[in-house]
Amino acid sequence: MTAGVISNQYQLDLVATGAGGSLTVGNTTCTITFIITSADPYKMQVKFPSSTPYLGFGWGHGMDTGLRFSFDVRSKLGKALVGYQLSGPLADLHDGVGKVKAVPQITFGLGYSF
Repeated sequence: MTAGVISNQYQLDLVATGAGGSLTVGNTTCTITFIITSADPYKMQVKFPSSTPYLGFGWGHGMDTGLRFSFDVRSKLGKALVGYQLSGPLADLHDGVGKVKAVPQITFGLGYSF
């Protein structure tokens, strides 16, 4: 079992615009059922706290000398802070993002000592 504190700068900035029935986020374009225009932007920032606790479990193998490896599955605990600027028909899409309370992580470690 593992437990600890993670210090990080996890942040996601999204800007979506579209016209003619499509929505573009970054380089990905999706077809949607309602019409949005470039005058209806959707801007969102998702940010986790800079320090959060984590819980997990793992396994590691070490020797005095030679190859070492480890595996850890854990979850960073902390509620995301969501800021958004909405207009037009996109104003209904923000509801579920602020409910994220954990970020799962898988860590593999490999080392050699001599």
